[in-house]
Amino acid sequence: LMRSWFTAMPGEVLSCVGCHERQSTAPPVRKTLAALRPPDEIQPWHGPTRGFAFRRELQPVLDTYCVACHDGTPRPDGRTIPCFVDGEPVPTQDNKNGINQASRFSPAYYHLRRFVRTPSKESDLHLLPPWEFHADTTRLVQMLQKGHHNVRLDPDAWDRLITWIDLNAPYHGNWTDIRGAKIVKPQRQRRRAMRERYTGMQDDPEAVYPRQPPEPRHSCRAAASPSPTSRPATSPREMCPPAIDPTKTPPRPTSQPLPTMSIPLADGISLELVRIPPGEFLMGQSDGRPDERPLHRVKIDTPFWMGRFEITNEQFALFDPTHDSRIEHGDFLQFSPGERGYTLASPKQPVVRVSWNQAMAFCQWLSSKTRRPFTLPTEAQWEYACRAGTTTPLWFGTTDTDFSPFANVADATHQAIDSFSEPGRPQMIPPWRPADTRYDDRYRVSAPVGTYRPNPWGLFDTHGNAAEWTRSNYQPYQAELSPTRSTAPESPPKKKVTRGGSWYDPPNRCRAAFRQPYPPVQPVYDVGFRVICEPGNKG
Repeated sequence: LMRSWFTAMPGEVLSCVGCHERQSTAPPVRKTLAALRPPDEIQPWHGPTRGFAFRRELQPVLDTYCVACHDGTPRPDGRTIPCFVDGEPVPTQDNKNGINQASRFSPAYYHLRRFVRTPSKESDLHLLPPWEFHADTTRLVQMLQKGHHNVRLDPDAWDRLITWIDLNAPYHGNWTDIRGAKIVKPQRQRRRAMRERYTGMQDDPEAVYPRQPPEPRHSCRAAASPSPTSRPATSPREMCPPAIDPTKTPPRPTSQPLPTMSIPLADGISLELVRIPPGEFLMGQSDGRPDERPLHRVKIDTPFWMGRFEITNEQFALFDPTHDSRIEHGDFLQFSPGERGYTLASPKQPVVRVSWNQAMAFCQWLSSKTRRPFTLPTEAQWEYACRAGTTTPLWFGTTDTDFSPFANVADATHQAIDSFSEPGRPQMIPPWRPADTRYDDRYRVSAPVGTYRPNPWGLFDTHGNAAEWTRSNYQPYQAELSPTRSTAPESPPKKKVTRGGSWYDPPNRCRAAFRQPYPPVQPVYDVGFRVICEPGNKG
């Protein structure tokens, strides 16, 4: 578009360099974009102009790094691992008009696409807040950043992956991919003629530029270094600092009901707190993700009050009436009911899309209003309270335990009906993200706080519903094991840790030990918080 405007402008040229300085040209001349910039100032991205097609641009990355493990071979432990081997596109619809070519995707695309969050066909039409679909909020990027099976992408592979996500994870790269060369040929010729005539551009958007198949660079089966799922046999003692004996179970706190406190905030709105006793616990998980190790003993020296529930929309509105937790869109081929999605903004739902900075500002407001020292929990305080004296990955059991009475996580409700299905012949779309469909917790997105059973200490939704900010920096456990960490301003600010997982996550990402970092300025669609009141309060 800019090139067309430059070419047609008769008397002057607007230069983008030098603060948009207008440069007069006399006598009037016609200049093209190529004449306005030095040669080779802007290099084409990985080759000539073309449509971004999954099979041509991203499949080679999977062939290089992933298919050595994700090849569809059954595993001895019976686990179902996504297969990223390329294959012919499969149809999602076959009706009286024939197969819908626009919704035919390769099996590898179907599997990988589930780990990426993008807008759906009919999503939220409002102006989106910053960071809403940032690549770092996708589970795919988060796994790779944590060293998934020791995979280390090179800069070119990262560039292609992030570009694919930023383009909303397309599969087709041009109309030929969808309709076929024979049908597209007349339109292709006409488009090229019009582009050259009115813009001076001679590129061909339908052109295909094949790449040489890469050599595989990684195989987790032969990985020399340990990974989250494949590591040398190591005793629990060796996973921890020498002074810690993880084989000795910390003393379990009393099972008697803990003291509670209610602080009124407005008519009909109060803050419910539980007094968490001091004690010791084993923090982390020895067979968890790399950033959850080493397993180490932490002592909580002083008691503190902790919110029984996550902060709700109605509570946060007392501090910021303009905040909107918005909606969560539907999944890919699904046309969502209602306002193009599922609401996250009802009064009793946990507030989400609040940054760490906003959460801390709420705590300051709450402290001023109640004259009690409120803040966010540290990672150690959060995990200690979440476990409530238990040692299993989830306070109610393992990741295979039926979670439906206890937590709101990704479950059978994440299945959907294909909106393109013929009347009377509904087609179910499998969960468009990792989900445990064995169980049904009844909620597609966040549930009103307190819907599920509390943990032994009376805290609700410590697993799932909304992930929760802590006030701790994201860093290796060896760097600092103290339960209280500095909250002094940093330059630049470090990432802060969220805990607990959300309705968007399967049980494995909702474990007590699971950690996920985000920048403190970033509001995240499924992250909220709960507060603590530290020693010195009046309770």
